[in-house]
Amino acid sequence: MTLMTLTRRDFVSTASLAVFATATAANALNLVESETARSSTAWRIGLVQSAPWDIELSRMQEDTTRNLARMLEVIDRQGPECDWLAFNDCPLTGRSISMEPSATQVEALRAAARRHDCAVSFGCGAGHRALLVSANETEVQYGPLVSLNGRRIAIVSAAQSPIATTTLDSARVEMERALQQGAEALLIMRSGPNAEPTWIIDIAAGLPLLHVSAACDTHIPGHTSDWLGGTRARDTHGLTLGHIAHAEEGVLQVQLYFGA
Repeated sequence: MTLMTLTRRDFVSTASLAVFATATAANALNLVESETARSSTAWRIGLVQSAPWDIELSRMQEDTTRNLARMLEVIDRQGPECDWLAFNDCPLTGRSISMEPSATQVEALRAAARRHDCAVSFGCGAGHRALLVSANETEVQYGPLVSLNGRRIAIVSAAQSPIATTTLDSARVEMERALQQGAEALLIMRSGPNAEPTWIIDIAAGLPLLHVSAACDTHIPGHTSDWLGGTRARDTHGLTLGHIAHAEEGVLQVQLYFGA
């Protein structure tokens, strides 16, 4: 695995973002061959470990505009290198509220995805399903089971935010249902300091398992130093292909190879 450190100006121009690191796995995730997949090509995935900035109700418009700008900047910087950029479960909303993006916000994300011919997935806070915005799709897809380049991908949040209305048991039910419906890979979104449930490894046995976590920025109100990040990717055998070994903001790049 190679590690490259990028300056703020190299990665983003938004002052709130810290230095990012990009790690590329030397190995690849192996999936079952599908006729509809991109043959003989590598599907490049960027797992975005970003720090969630919360939204104050009195500043709803300003704060959501700020968070959207941060996402768009990441897409513009990393999109040319990725086929799929996967954010954590609250890049737009922060951990303080839960809501679906507006049509204007979705269109802005779609336009960025189209500029770089990539897909973008992200969560919308507790109680909302993950969204997938694709460059070549007119409709937004909602998790937990989405289709991307002919592959069925399960995208589930395994975090309990301060306003969580459901327990992690419901996340387990979502994962199991998606796998029963033919999910070929599993993406787990997390934010906050809670420990990851051990049963996730058992449920995902035999499948590629991607984890995208929130980063820690102690300059942001509410962030604490025990947020460990932990964004990583494992192959079908449970071997770690790459990980971000710190809690700072970063993008982990791994490759998913499709058969000819």
